[in-house]
Amino acid sequence: MLLNNNIDLYFMKQFMYLIKWNILFLLGGLIFISCNKNEEPKEISLKVANSQLVYQGEVSDKAGFNVQFINDTAKCVLRTVYIMPDDTLGYVKASVINNNLTINVITKPDDNPNWADISKLTKVHDVKFNLIGLRKGVYNLQLTVNNTTSSKSNFLIN
Repeated sequence: MLLNNNIDLYFMKQFMYLIKWNILFLLGGLIFISCNKNEEPKEISLKVANSQLVYQGEVSDKAGFNVQFINDTAKCVLRTVYIMPDDTLGYVKASVINNNLTINVITKPDDNPNWADISKLTKVHDVKFNLIGLRKGVYNLQLTVNNTTSSKSNFLIN
């Protein structure tokens, strides 16, 4: 009888030992999985400074986007015809998600009747602004001026 109790006790200890390690293994796996969730990329808003709207008149170059870095500030010039001569600059907003750079420009009152036909738009403006926090690199660029959007893939900013 004593022998049976010792054997039962031995198997019970082995069984508890296995259960303990299985539980620890499962808990470790759950912690690892919960820590390695693929989070959605976060949008990073860039600080826009010194924005101004400069009327250029009727010139042949109707569109463009140039960036020049000075220290950690990206000095940007956006040339567009999607702004009326009497408009004023409402705002410039910029953000980055991974390698996607989005720039939004809104003017007031943004009521051009000929948005669809670019050949009728002859008055050119430059929107000049500084982006603080933009890093050098290759971006998928999306420019929106008064709800008219254009895109450029693999746009190099250096």
